[in-house]
Amino acid sequence: MRKLPRLIFLCAPLLALSQPVLRLKVPPDPNVPPVILPEPPATVHVIVQFQDPPSAATVIALAGRGATTVAFVPDNAVLVTMDATVSLTGLGALYAAPLSPYQKISPLIANGDPAVVRGYYLVEFHHDIDPSAARRVILNLPLLELFENPDLASRHLLVHIPDLSREAESLASLAAQDAVAYIFPASNELIQGQPVASDFPLAPGFLIASGEVLGQLVSTFGDGWDGPGRNAATLFYFFSQLTAQLPDLPVQDEILRALAEWAKVAQITWLPGTSATANRTVDIRFAQGDHGDGFPFDGPGGVLAHTFYPSLPAAEPLAGDMHFDDAESWHFGSNFDVFSVAVHEAGHALGLGSSDNPDSVMYPYYRLRTGLSEDDKTGILSLYAAQPGVAPEPLALTVDPPPATTTSATVSLSGTVTGGSGSPVVTWSSSTGASGTASVSGTNWAAASIPLAAGFNSITVTATDATGSVSSAVSVTRQIITPPPLALTVNAPPATTTAATVSLSGTVTGGSGAPVVTWSSSTGASGIASVSGTNWTALNIPLAAGFNSITVTATDATASASRVVSTTRMVSPPPVGTDTTGPTLTITYPSATSLATALSSLTFRGTASDRSGVASVTWSTNTGGAGTASGTAQWSVAIPLLVGFNQVIVRATDTAGNVSWRSVVVTRR
Repeated sequence: MRKLPRLIFLCAPLLALSQPVLRLKVPPDPNVPPVILPEPPATVHVIVQFQDPPSAATVIALAGRGATTVAFVPDNAVLVTMDATVSLTGLGALYAAPLSPYQKISPLIANGDPAVVRGYYLVEFHHDIDPSAARRVILNLPLLELFENPDLASRHLLVHIPDLSREAESLASLAAQDAVAYIFPASNELIQGQPVASDFPLAPGFLIASGEVLGQLVSTFGDGWDGPGRNAATLFYFFSQLTAQLPDLPVQDEILRALAEWAKVAQITWLPGTSATANRTVDIRFAQGDHGDGFPFDGPGGVLAHTFYPSLPAAEPLAGDMHFDDAESWHFGSNFDVFSVAVHEAGHALGLGSSDNPDSVMYPYYRLRTGLSEDDKTGILSLYAAQPGVAPEPLALTVDPPPATTTSATVSLSGTVTGGSGSPVVTWSSSTGASGTASVSGTNWAAASIPLAAGFNSITVTATDATGSVSSAVSVTRQIITPPPLALTVNAPPATTTAATVSLSGTVTGGSGAPVVTWSSSTGASGIASVSGTNWTALNIPLAAGFNSITVTATDATASASRVVSTTRMVSPPPVGTDTTGPTLTITYPSATSLATALSSLTFRGTASDRSGVASVTWSTNTGGAGTASGTAQWSVAIPLLVGFNQVIVRATDTAGNVSWRSVVVTRR
């Protein structure tokens, strides 16, 4: 049975008036700053709330200012699409805020409820999102798989997250999509591809011109038939048309048994009515296709039934009416079971929205039912007085023990809250002075990212409902671990060498953050070593004839450490009268010795000359590249560049073996 989108927002007050209650499943996170509306032409979905139910004139006025109404949100609010140019001044708006990704994820998922099959979720999209656009949202996101199911409601898609280690990341990226209205658990039937069907709770009332009603996010619609508070209610039922598929009396008995399930828990009295159009009367009818209420059925498969919410938000005479699609195949005790569908629809007729819990009667997809779950009972008792035999137990709070010690800057707490009356609110305060509100789903609550000071922290959790409050305190000690000091080792190079270059390596450990290792030599050359884990390497450091001193330095966010090594380049003395002077080498392009570029390679050009003749022009880089230039007297070569620091050394060697070199530093962006 299908449920409408759920939506939660961060309130941004526009007027200093007391706003009506917005009946949302997840309270706004006070620690999350308001979302800034995007500049045109981008638009987002925004909840706009008024002191009174918005009239048709208000909806038209919103449209005139560029805000398109998408859905009704109880109480006294609408969901619109708008951008930063839209002004709400003069419309009597109390609050306006975009949706937060935090508010689009079911508390059952966030709190790790055992009813959730991890990795499989239903994604609901806003009413105005085209189904093909919704599919593109899923297909364009990494880490997600789209599961096809022909029985899903038109605005629902089933997704699978195969890598559970990245589940939180995947859900966060999905909830950040503006087209997504809500994410909630998938039932086993949906995951296994079993045939299912949905329902469509309705509340057209005064907002029928604006379209749909926001439903999956909302636990209840209006105050129920008993008005504000939790009181008793007397309602009437009227069978205006039954199905020819089954005998009349058994069908009536099954539907009356479904109504009685709710009356066992709450003080609701059902009496036979005299007219389908009388006030406070639930008209029960089986019909096909267009049956006069403006919401035609879709034939076999798909929507099994639909129901109008109480007045308000729905208007008489449709308020509370339950309509069953007679094109479906109806049965007793098998699919589609009259009682199972009727007990769900009766919940909507009494004012309940859809549940996120697949074990609940109020879950939006069909399953054979025998009675109400604890989740259903908690929901109905938030609207109506409890029957004397099911009076709530005293309010009780449990807090799962946190770790005694942690090095983290925050801690998350969870537990249960049971008994009491109505919907409890769970808050926390800590010895650091911080405080906040936990999210509550059924009997489970959770509070994430509670800040910790260094040392001992005491955190008090308090549950409050209409009967009073109860508190429990826990403690956790945050240990501050000082990292070991930055340490650098350099593997000793050979004491002597005849090579023109030397490579160095070593390790860098300790410190804080990612270290950078650099080198500089007594020849005037310098460069950056490559670092992999705790190992570093510097290739092709040029050597001058004779003694060379090389300083290696490691630097991190807090400190630096240096080591000095040396090597002597041995050059045999030339015969008397031989050429001992290196070639004349110039780099004509690039002309600067230090430059930046976005190119992946750069063509170097220059000249080289020597009285003995130039044998070759070669090049090497600190990143390990090397090669030979084309030409000698006039030479050129395309040298590849890596992102970051590149030291390019060009060498000219004459026929007598003498070498000259030039260096250019290129930073690739």
